Amino acid sequence: MQISIVYSRCRCTITRIHLLVYARMSDREVLEVIFNELDIDDDKILEFHEIKKRLRDCGFGFTDSEYRAMIDLGDKDGDGCLTVEEFVDIFQRISSIATLTKQFNEYDVDKNGFVTVAEFREVIENKYKRKVNIDKLKRLIEKKDIDGDNRISYYEFLSASL
Repeated sequence: MQISIVYSRCRCTITRIHLLVYARMSDREVLEVIFNELDIDDDKILEFHEIKKRLRDCGFGFTDSEYRAMIDLGDKDGDGCLTVEEFVDIFQRISSIATLTKQFNEYDVDKNGFVTVAEFREVIENKYKRKVNIDKLKRLIEKKDIDGDNRISYYEFLSASL
């Protein structure tokens, strides 16, 4: 977790002193502490109004739709709230998405938002110095290509990887 980024932006209930202590904790422990800080009524459930209030107190200016999207990202049981497990899962998924985005961008050589067989081949052969079978690459692309346009979009890449 990037404690230094949080440290420099923090203007809310989680003080800078606390963050120095959190740097010695595991990511999960830090996320549990943050969850508890966000949970205004201490009922072990984060509701929309709690997330909105606490994040606004920290200087974030998200729209109501964006706050809802945050909840929806982790709300596995569909109750419109987040448990600590759902909250932790969001950050693990975001971390995975960041890694996958970096990978996608590496393969999207022409930066048009799609990975083609040619781009995939180019990266593997140039960066990894491996010869690849073009038919195998085509089959791989076909398996992941949801819309049938013979290339992988960012959405298709994430869908296939998560």
